[in-house]
Amino acid sequence: MGHRREHQRQGSHPATHPTRRRGRSANSLRRLIGLALAAGLAACGGGGSGAIFVVNSANDVDDGVCDASHCSLREAINAANAQVGTNEIHFDIGGGGVQTINPTSPLPDLTDAVVIDGTTQPGFAGAPIIELNGSGTPAGTNGLTIMDYNCIIRGLVINRFASGAGIAILDGEASSVEGSYIGTNVSGAAARPNRVGVMVTTLGNRIGGLTPELRNVISGNTEQGILIEGRNNMVQGNFIGVDATGAGPLGNGAQGVFLLEALENGIGSNAVGGGNVISANGSDGVYIHYGCGNGVYQNMIGTDAAGMTALGNGRHGVMIAGAYPGGCATTNNIGWSLPLSGNVISGNARCGIYLDYDADETIVQANFIGTDRTGMVELGNGTEGVFIHSGNNLIGGTTPEARNVISGNTIGVFIASELGGNQVFGNYIGTDVNGTAALGNSDDGVELNETSGNWVGDNILGAGNLISGNAYAGVRIVNASHNQLLGNLIGTDASGTLALGNEAGGVMVGGSHNSIGNGGPNGGNVISGNLEEGIMIAWFLPGVAVDNVVAGNLIGLDRTGLVPLGNGGDGIIVMGDANIIGGPDVGANYIAGNGGDGIYIRDGTGITIQGNFIGTDVPGGLGLANGGNGITVEQPNNLIGGSGDGEGNLISGNDGAGVAILGGTANRVEGNIIGTDQAGGLIIGNGEQGVLVIGDANTIGGPAVSARNLISGNYGNGIDIDGDDNIIQNNYIGTDIAGSGMIGNEMGIFLEASASGNMIGGTGAGNFVAFNRSIGVSIGVPPSAEPPGTGNQMLNNSVFANGGLGIDLAEAGVNPNDTGDPDTGVNLRQNYPVLVSAITDGVHAAFTGTLNSTPNTVLTVQYFTNNECDPSGYGEGRRLVRTSAVTTNASGLAQIFEDFPSTTFAIPQYVTATATDPAGSTSEFSNCIPVTEGPIVEPAPEGSLSGNAFCRLGPGTAYFARETFNQGQALMVAGRSADGRPLWFWVETPDGSGHCWVSDAVFDFPGAVESLVVIDAPHLPDAPTGLTIARRICGVRQTYTILLQWADVATDETGYRVYRNGELLASLAAGATMYTDLPPAGGPYTYEVEAVNAYGASPRASVTEVGCP
Repeated sequence: MGHRREHQRQGSHPATHPTRRRGRSANSLRRLIGLALAAGLAACGGGGSGAIFVVNSANDVDDGVCDASHCSLREAINAANAQVGTNEIHFDIGGGGVQTINPTSPLPDLTDAVVIDGTTQPGFAGAPIIELNGSGTPAGTNGLTIMDYNCIIRGLVINRFASGAGIAILDGEASSVEGSYIGTNVSGAAARPNRVGVMVTTLGNRIGGLTPELRNVISGNTEQGILIEGRNNMVQGNFIGVDATGAGPLGNGAQGVFLLEALENGIGSNAVGGGNVISANGSDGVYIHYGCGNGVYQNMIGTDAAGMTALGNGRHGVMIAGAYPGGCATTNNIGWSLPLSGNVISGNARCGIYLDYDADETIVQANFIGTDRTGMVELGNGTEGVFIHSGNNLIGGTTPEARNVISGNTIGVFIASELGGNQVFGNYIGTDVNGTAALGNSDDGVELNETSGNWVGDNILGAGNLISGNAYAGVRIVNASHNQLLGNLIGTDASGTLALGNEAGGVMVGGSHNSIGNGGPNGGNVISGNLEEGIMIAWFLPGVAVDNVVAGNLIGLDRTGLVPLGNGGDGIIVMGDANIIGGPDVGANYIAGNGGDGIYIRDGTGITIQGNFIGTDVPGGLGLANGGNGITVEQPNNLIGGSGDGEGNLISGNDGAGVAILGGTANRVEGNIIGTDQAGGLIIGNGEQGVLVIGDANTIGGPAVSARNLISGNYGNGIDIDGDDNIIQNNYIGTDIAGSGMIGNEMGIFLEASASGNMIGGTGAGNFVAFNRSIGVSIGVPPSAEPPGTGNQMLNNSVFANGGLGIDLAEAGVNPNDTGDPDTGVNLRQNYPVLVSAITDGVHAAFTGTLNSTPNTVLTVQYFTNNECDPSGYGEGRRLVRTSAVTTNASGLAQIFEDFPSTTFAIPQYVTATATDPAGSTSEFSNCIPVTEGPIVEPAPEGSLSGNAFCRLGPGTAYFARETFNQGQALMVAGRSADGRPLWFWVETPDGSGHCWVSDAVFDFPGAVESLVVIDAPHLPDAPTGLTIARRICGVRQTYTILLQWADVATDETGYRVYRNGELLASLAAGATMYTDLPPAGGPYTYEVEAVNAYGASPRASVTEVGCP
């Protein structure tokens, strides 16, 4: 083990968590495992120069002499003890075969080196046939007791020492027990219990060996199979708790192996044949109590010898428990990363491995925990695969050789440590050994419960776990804090490209200050393919669920970040305050391809979502939709994006809205790209709105330019608002990131009809709303039962090149102004200004016109220039050039004359304007008028009618009358006809809806006529020419018929009218050149023809018919 810590972190461990320490060096571990080979080759006490004593009698008589005439086992032991050197005791009883020795009192202790070899009995064929039956001995009697060095017990059946040990090694070192059945009958098939099978209190002893001949069957005993209170002992190759076939249960009543205050012992080894079968025991398979530096290697713990069938132990497979003051329960190994070092720990009634309090710094590596020995078939432990109450343990490692497969259990790994510092690295948890098929734990893959400072995965290459296929969460954090979840594959197969989902979601967090991924190399998790949410942060798990960080992860994508591998629910769902999802300091998440929302803030405030890619691949150039909204927020005071570098999110390509705020207030959406690629130049539209707000007092953008969102390319509207007092500022809506390219939404901004008090733009905070497919800014039509919203102000914005009106209040199309503006509706259907002229003389510019609105009211009028006029003739407003206050008089009229220094007006340009009342209700855009060059003249005052008069569409009686005014009507003069008489005045209609012309014959104007702007008269169509009677039929037998013909020389007529003797005969379509009349007999008749258009009629052409008698 070349690492003291499995990783050296760059400051990512909290300072309060102790660093890992190892109580033994790497060399001591290798020495411990190497004892397996040394013990197999060294014959403890064998090959010496001592005597051989042959037991030839099964009785227990001791006459003081062991010779050929009679030698009982008791006599042989006494003789061997008396003979200096390493002696041997052989057997030749009764002509061979099975022989039972029934001592009636304790046999002598072995006080000198000796080999007791039952395999020397004639008839031995591989299984022991010398039985030592202790049923007749007093209480507390051991079968054999070793009190010296280098003793070997070989080939015996030792049973029925009911209150003692079958073999007790109580003094000396380097003794061995091999090839014996201890606690069974002679066939090794039935229990004949000792209290303890083998008890060891010294060091350097070997129980079993590497070959079947050295194997002990230590089963059926009342308490432990093996009890060790010594040091550096090796237990290998034995069947402990099973019968002699290794296939049937024959359990010891308590633990299979119990290490009590024992140091650096090996339970199994990494040599071929070095593992034990430790199964079917009444309590733990292996229990290390107050023991340090012990190793458990290559064992079948809970299965049969083949490792394919569950036999189980009655409690845990392996348990390590705490230390008394001054004692030790640390630095034990369960498996290791060398070949043949891992255990199969499966089928046990409770945990596979249980690390109790103070069992710190344990290494668990290369084990199959909950599967068969192939790692392909589930043989689950009854509860947790690994349960940890202690700290600074290592489960797995950074190499494939160190990997545990922890599958088929209830919970894979359960950590409930107060100390923390545990590391779960490089394991397959919930899958088969290949990481390609589910062998799920029936609950969580990993659960951290009321613990802190643990690592599940790490930034180190190879430290990430595969946590997939589990029946509940991949990882669940319950009321736990300061834990790190890094570099894992959660919900995929080992390749990270195929789904192998956890059924209840990838990660559940019910705690605080935990990190799910980080932005460092290898620090992010792949959390994809899970059946429900990718990550759930929730207070009800339980835990406060605050101040957690989610960073650097792929959530709903495969490990390449290019292919969707979605979780079935939301990518992330949050129900807790002050959690952080991404950010320039912690690392971006890539959240795409999930079945629900990318991020769903269901319950929580103070949450920060920054720097993430939501709905796209990792490069941000391809949409990989989340099935719902990119982000849904239902709570107040959360931040989506930010105004700093790297804080904005890319939120594009989602099936629903990019951002949906559903009921929350005081949320901020800043600095994001919503609906385009990362470069802000190509469409990756969200399927519905860019931003949907159903709530009050939220902010989209902000007063600083750095808060600008790019909201473009979405298939719904750029922004939808259904709420009051929201702020939309400094955004680009429908443009590219430069504000010049066309990436339109449906509408730019849509406010529901009931929305009130919303601010769109503001001083220094105007939005660009351009290139949208429909209306730039629209407020909807209110239902009859719902009061319309008012006070929605739209100031300082740049609105241009949209497919519909720039601003549209309620019903589609331009709303007509009304006199005094008394109407109701959205934004009170605020009247817009009526512009008359926009003139520049190269130094100054002046706008003239009128505004008819609420009497005696100060309104804000903003003037805009445009490269072209909207096809409607109204709007839009590309460049704000002037803001001024305009005050209406008692009649609700205000004269507009806005004169200001300017040298920037180019021709052609068009000017429009909006009006906003004191409560913030903004109008639609006014009519657009071209900028012209000329002198700037201040508008004239009002005049009044001296009689009733028609107000016509042009300066002359040939023009159609628009309406009739009565004597005394005051009218605002906006211009006049060209020089010459008669003179006509161009006046504002009293309702503010437009202009028309009245004759000076009935209009008294107090001002100087020369000061008025000359307004070009609308064009009337040219009169027809060449009117003639082309055919005349007159006679008694024929109908009187007149055929008129003329030349159509007009280019803008809408039709022709034909008169006979001053009465209208017919209205014809544009382009007509003939008409047939059937007059009554008589005459004469005068025929007239005139061309007409929308403004009036041309002069009439005439011809006279003399009549027909």
